Amino acid sequence: MPVLSPNWFMEAPIDAEQKHYLLLAFLKETCLKFDQRELFPSFSELRTHYETANRILSEQHALEANMPKRIKSLDPVHMKIEFEPAVPPSPSIGVILDILNKSIKILHKPLQIGQLLFDEAIQTIHIEPIGLLPMNVSEGYMLLSAAQEKKVTVFQYQVSKIHDPQEAFRVMHTTGLGTYTLSLCNHPEQVKEKLIKERPVLPNPAVFWIESSEKYPFNSTFFPVSKRRFLMELGRFGSLGEAV
Repeated sequence: MPVLSPNWFMEAPIDAEQKHYLLLAFLKETCLKFDQRELFPSFSELRTHYETANRILSEQHALEANMPKRIKSLDPVHMKIEFEPAVPPSPSIGVILDILNKSIKILHKPLQIGQLLFDEAIQTIHIEPIGLLPMNVSEGYMLLSAAQEKKVTVFQYQVSKIHDPQEAFRVMHTTGLGTYTLSLCNHPEQVKEKLIKERPVLPNPAVFWIESSEKYPFNSTFFPVSKRRFLMELGRFGSLGEAV
C-alpha cells in the first residue's frame, strides 16, 4: 500500500502532478481496504492527512491575515480599497496551497466512507462484564469473539491517564494472551477462572465479554474498533482510578 508521510504534500521537490498521482494511488488502496471492511491503519492515516491539510491551510490563512499589506487599487466610486501582500508569496507556497486545496476535496468522500464503516462496526459491538467486577476496572481482561465464532481471543488491558499541555486523556494498553475454544464445558466464566488461576498477579480482575454481531477482519477492524468502544464505555462499569 502506498505510504504517505503526514506532510507528504510539502516534501521536496514540489511536483504537483506527481503529488496528485501519489494521493490517488493512496486513495485507491485505501478504498480497496474499505471494500474488504478493513479499517485500520488506513482510516487513521486518511483522517490524519485530511486534518493536517486543513490545519496548514488554516494557519496559512491566519498568517496571511496578519501580514503587512499595501494598497493595490482604489475605487472612489464605491469607496473601496483593494490591498495586496507587501511581500508576494513565493511560487512554491502557491503550489503547496493549491495541492492542499485539491487534496481536501479529494480526501473528503473516502473519509466519509471510512467514517460510515467505522460507525457501522462500532454499533455491532456488545460489551458485558463476566461475573462480579472490582471497584477499579482500569486493569483486567478482554474476551473478544466475533459473530457465531467458537473461539475467544483474550487480551490483558490497562488504562492509564496521559497528561497533555492542553488536556488529559486516557489510553488503553493491551497484551495478547492467546485464544480459547468455546464449548458447553468451556464457557466464558470458565475462561475467567482459568485466567485467574494461571495469572495470580491479578487475583480479582475485571473481565469483560466483547462480541460483534457482524464478522469483520480481526486485526484491522474488529479489535481496534472494540478497543475504542470499550474505552468509551468502561467508565460506566466502575472507577478507572488515577493511574498515570
